[in-house]
Amino acid sequence: MLQQMRGLAKYIWVLVAFIFVGGFLLYETSGLMGRTPVTPTTAVAVVNGQEILYNNYLARVQAEIQNVQQREGRSLSQDDTRRIENNVFDQMVGELLLQDEYRRRGIIVTDDEVREFARYAPPSWIMQAGELQTEGRFDPEKYQRLLASPQARQSGLLVQLEQYYRSEIPRQKLFDQIAAGIEAEKTGLENRYKSTAANAAFLVEAMENGSASASKGSDVSAMTNSILNCERRIAELARQKGLMKELRHSLDAIVEDGSNRLAAQATARG
Repeated sequence: MLQQMRGLAKYIWVLVAFIFVGGFLLYETSGLMGRTPVTPTTAVAVVNGQEILYNNYLARVQAEIQNVQQREGRSLSQDDTRRIENNVFDQMVGELLLQDEYRRRGIIVTDDEVREFARYAPPSWIMQAGELQTEGRFDPEKYQRLLASPQARQSGLLVQLEQYYRSEIPRQKLFDQIAAGIEAEKTGLENRYKSTAANAAFLVEAMENGSASASKGSDVSAMTNSILNCERRIAELARQKGLMKELRHSLDAIVEDGSNRLAAQATARG
């Protein structure tokens, strides 16, 4: 129970950190404020002992700036650039945190899973591609033909899909595990609540008709406290379930943005 709560709290914290402290951490932990010389191997952050190196961070920032400029057809302002820098930092920190949690939970992705998802669960940027539409709707047969064609390999589409699914599948497994843990605890508490309430009602009735000693009042009090504790915990689990949905939606938006960047890159190369 407590482990599930800690697991949920970690991801809620990650989301809050992305929103409020990402940019601050970038400069405070990296030496980028001028206190130390910046080199390609300067760590912009250290996440659970894993360093995010400045050259890797800078490469992703520059790639994202180019993608945005190509997509929007304009030069970027300083505010735009700073926003991209913070977003890239958030993403790189989040990736390391998620990888740590996957290892802790034993979450892996097999080649068969990647192939299965690629065939039957194409990402949105694939489903929206104009060349895969028939009468304005995504055509699965066209998609299957594309996957089997030399063009898919030559254009780098298969590599892009594999990268996407090796990131997306474990994330979905993680959320499924956390949601299942919350639901299992909630179901157990609801059953305990019903059982305790029924026992308390029978005991009160027995005390009223004299078949049980009045000294059993302490048992009724303990059962009442147990019922109230169950109610509070069930309400908290319902709140956590709602927060998980919000967090999942937020991370889906991040993944969707990444998918759109892959599509833009593929279009530019094509």
